[in-house]
Order: sequence, then structure tokens, then C-alpha cells
Amino acid sequence: MVYCTECGREQADMAKFCRYCGERMPGLDLTAQLKREAAAIQQAKSGTSNVPQTPSNPQQPVNDSFRTGTRLGGA
Repeated sequence: MVYCTECGREQADMAKFCRYCGERMPGLDLTAQLKREAAAIQQAKSGTSNVPQTPSNPQQPVNDSFRTGTRLGGA
């Protein structure tokens, strides 16, 4: 299952548009990549992986803000 990038509701993996807000969903390639990244993050949190915890570019600040999207009033 994937989540809508606009409203955050759960969707089927094959959905092209969100059934709640109508926003276009990411393609299958992007969905697969995001699932791999999520698995790598989970492994890093549990300490079973060699994924570094620090940003690769220390000159660039880390943006920890959560983007809510234009429909929810975010920037």
C-alpha cells in the first residue's frame, strides 16, 4: 500500500489517482524506490544496516519540516 502525497490517505499500489482527493499518484517505479528507501530507513533505525545516519553533504542544512501540501494549507 502507498499513501497519497497530498492528503496522506492509504491507496492501492496500482492506483493512478487518489480516490479521496483526486491527486495523481506516483508511478510504480517511484513506489518501488520509496519502499526500498523505507526498508533501508527501518534497518538503519534497528541498527542492522551500515547506512550512515549523517547527511552526505554537511554544508547543506537538513530540512526537518513536514510538507503538508497546498490543499492542507502548507507551503
